[in-house]
Amino acid sequence: MLLARAEIPYERKSLDIDHTERVTLLTEIASGEPQWNAAEPLPERPATQTAPEAGATFAALPEGVDASRFAKWEKSLKKWLQQERPMTVFTHKDLKTSSNAGEAEREFRIRLQTVAREARDEQKKALRKKYETKLKAIEKRMRSAEQSIDREEAQASQRKTDTLVRVGTTLLGAFLGRKSARSTMNSVGVTARSAGRMSKEKADVKRAEEKLADLQSDYAELDSQLQREMDAIDISLHVDTDTLETTEITATQTSMHIAEMALAWVPFRRDADGRRVRA
Repeated sequence: MLLARAEIPYERKSLDIDHTERVTLLTEIASGEPQWNAAEPLPERPATQTAPEAGATFAALPEGVDASRFAKWEKSLKKWLQQERPMTVFTHKDLKTSSNAGEAEREFRIRLQTVAREARDEQKKALRKKYETKLKAIEKRMRSAEQSIDREEAQASQRKTDTLVRVGTTLLGAFLGRKSARSTMNSVGVTARSAGRMSKEKADVKRAEEKLADLQSDYAELDSQLQREMDAIDISLHVDTDTLETTEITATQTSMHIAEMALAWVPFRRDADGRRVRA
């Protein structure tokens, strides 16, 4: 068998990728050629020794296999790695975020949940700031309208009291005959004018109340609009199902480095049926 170790550099500045992957492969040699498509990836270089265990022997080399073929095999390995081992990078366009080197799609989507949550928080913060000035302006006008109502109601109440007192005084004077007819008529005129002003002040109170109601309606509508836009932010990003852009980065053969290529004898044994199986 053939043991090979290689370093594969991947680079793409636009995606912030600058990573070297190290691979270890073990493959059989058939008809004088390594079977890279059937190669077994190993997590690390296995421990080796130069002599077989007691009771075991090294199998003979396949026909036509010798050290002179290593240069050709290195070239074939680089070509195979370039074609079959591209690095896949996932990008979420709206979040402007790409996966890290070697990050699987599932892991990337899990990380995107945090990125999306932070993005939503920032968008909501900006939205609240946008509406805050408008809402505070309406709140200030509402407070002013409430003060105006209190003032108008106080004036109307006082005018009502004054008018009732004038009416009572005029009637009492007329019944008791303490005033002349002319004086009584003057008092009646003053009382009538006072009643007219009382009616006007009642109308002022009503207008102030209507103004406050309009402001409360404006505030409620603006607050409702803010909430709708907040909700729209919440549903705008679904990182679990959003379509991701996929980019495949291939390493150049000239940039690859074959760290090791060596003939390897892997332990085998015979089973009860005489078949050769990995020990």
